[in-house]
Amino acid sequence: MAKETITVFDAQGRPREMARPGFDASDAVGFWDETNRQDWSVCERAQLGTASASYDRGRLSRLEWMTHIFDNFIADRLTRA
Repeated sequence: MAKETITVFDAQGRPREMARPGFDASDAVGFWDETNRQDWSVCERAQLGTASASYDRGRLSRLEWMTHIFDNFIADRLTRA
């Protein structure tokens, strides 16, 4: 069953900077668009992979053990009093 996600992008900046003559945010918007399209593609493929009969894990695969360690590192730092 196909599902659809709608992504809305709203670029924001300091009004005084945006009002300057020659202000052009196209490089930042272009970079955002390029990197997010790549991310969306990866996410779409990952979602297809979870439909596989051989998929048996949660949010991380066995190959992502370093990501798991990093996630725990960050969580430990954020939960310290």
